[in-house]
Amino acid sequence: MRAGTENVASIAGMAFALKKCYANLEGKNTQLQDLKSYLREQLKNRFPGVRFNGAQESSGAIPTVLNVTFPGQGDSMLLFNLDISGISASGGSACTSGSVKGSHVLAEIGVSPEDATNSVRFSFGVQTTREELDLLLEKLETFVKVVA
Repeated sequence: MRAGTENVASIAGMAFALKKCYANLEGKNTQLQDLKSYLREQLKNRFPGVRFNGAQESSGAIPTVLNVTFPGQGDSMLLFNLDISGISASGGSACTSGSVKGSHVLAEIGVSPEDATNSVRFSFGVQTTREELDLLLEKLETFVKVVA
């Protein structure tokens, strides 16, 4: 506890934000899981040998993130190419931004260092559309070398 007047405006704002966030939470999670499943299926169909990192069952994985390994990319410019195409993706968590080492999380779940450096994390939000995922897939087809 500390002395002083409570910040009532911020408390009320937080309560309002939480109420909005939790409104139709189940529906939002279903929407996100559908988008994630769609992207996973499209990636499997278009890129032989692609692998998915982390829990894959909807009950064991958060619906907002899909981590994908594109084998055989070597020192690819995939993230750079996606970025200049207007698509935001990541090679790891925000706390390791700029690191040239693979994700420590992927290492902990048994992903090899080479595969970790060939992995991309895609994130979803309730504003994400299938059309945006189709654009992502189109761009990936131009940047990813297919390795069977």
